[in-house]
Amino acid sequence: MALILCDECGTQVSDKALACTKCGNPIASLVGTSPVNTAPAEVKKTKKSSAMAIGGLIVLAVIVYIFYDMGKPAKNTSVANTEASQPAAAPADAAPAEVVLQVSAKQLAQDYNANEVAADAKYKDKLLEVTGTLEGINKDFSDDPYLTLETDNQFLPVHANYSKADLADLSKLVKGQDVTMTCRGKGMMVGSPILDCTQS
Repeated sequence: MALILCDECGTQVSDKALACTKCGNPIASLVGTSPVNTAPAEVKKTKKSSAMAIGGLIVLAVIVYIFYDMGKPAKNTSVANTEASQPAAAPADAAPAEVVLQVSAKQLAQDYNANEVAADAKYKDKLLEVTGTLEGINKDFSDDPYLTLETDNQFLPVHANYSKADLADLSKLVKGQDVTMTCRGKGMMVGSPILDCTQS
């Protein structure tokens, strides 16, 4: 009878035993395979190395699968559904759309008459959509056209400057007509609110 080491727990058992007396591991298959002097530490080291190798293979397989799955193109239906459910993103460098402030010619004049500083903060250099009644269709000393819109003060109308390129369109207007114009506020001059409509 010889003593051999159990390959599960490292306990020395008889080579005639059917199973390890400590852990119950079958012994008959180990006869002649394990030397009597094999140290339990060496057995554990071999098992640990095998377990690490298997674990490493599993991790590698998972990484390969993830990268493979990321590289696959999405199905057409998924892409279509995603695009339909989400609005198109604006380009990162696109400037936000400028807000157009709506105001009547009479209100514009009232705000400037009440407080020019506050009115400038609200209207000056802002894009305005001004509605009102045409009081006059005129030209200045350099033949550039301008319109005047009625206010509560007939001597201080809203003054809207245009360029010569707008002459054809302005020639179709008539006094007393209600109009809506998109212009940029330019403050007040001699009591009249001024609009620049040449670049709108």
